[in-house]
Amino acid sequence: MGQAAAWPPLKPAPVPIPGGRRTAPFDPSIRNTYTARPRAPLMRLTGGGTIMSYAARVLRKGLRRVLWAQISLTFVVAAVAALDAPRPDVLGRVGAALAGGAVAMLGALLLAYSVARADGTGGPASAQLWLYGGAVARFVLAIVFLGLGLGVFHVSPLPFLIAFGLGQAAFLVPGISSGL
Repeated sequence: MGQAAAWPPLKPAPVPIPGGRRTAPFDPSIRNTYTARPRAPLMRLTGGGTIMSYAARVLRKGLRRVLWAQISLTFVVAAVAALDAPRPDVLGRVGAALAGGAVAMLGALLLAYSVARADGTGGPASAQLWLYGGAVARFVLAIVFLGLGLGVFHVSPLPFLIAFGLGQAAFLVPGISSGL
């Protein structure tokens, strides 16, 4: 009969090596057919995408909760304003409540943007600059939009300010449970 096949094979199978090579670079008998470009070290550690620290993930989760709380409080204030308003002033008060809540939500979105930019920066100095710059921008945004709503567009002040105030108070409620 014939010879039995040698087991294990005389030449071992190529072992995958990180960085895109199929075999060791010094093995001249096997041609390297897989020439994918190796990924950057940081991309390899995180599995692709951006690096996100634990604190930034917690902040984003808390900000999502804040936004949902702001949306729901804004609609509650708009509904109460609609029920409380006299017949010809219903749309004006509902619009004022929605505008006040929108100003609060824009502040929360600006906070989320500044946290994302601070997390993606190279060092702590630039992260601090993004966070403090975002805080200043939020205060300026609130002053400008409150001035526009009350001074230029003459919206009903009570629902506008109540919706804005409750939108800002929404930062307190999720912060207790999520560490924000």
